Amino acid sequence: TGGIGDEELAQIKSSESTYNLHFLVTEKKGSYMGGLVIRLLGAEENELLVAENAGPYFLASVPPGHYRVEITAPEGGIQLFDVTVPQGRTVKR
Repeated sequence: TGGIGDEELAQIKSSESTYNLHFLVTEKKGSYMGGLVIRLLGAEENELLVAENAGPYFLASVPPGHYRVEITAPEGGIQLFDVTVPQGRTVKR
């Protein structure tokens, strides 16, 4: 579940600065989660992005604005939250 090697982690970290939306998805106990479906919805709940088999790290470049994020775990659990990406800033969650 969410296994990632040192080389993969280094590659992700080296490219982080080119993205303005960063997620690290973990279980409540802190274990990394993988195999996720991550949906990014716009202001009118329109689907802007879908990433399948994603996680535990998720990086995206999005225009400034307000988004709803829906993360579905392989066993079906769903997490919803809102995020606002300001102009010229990076959001990490």
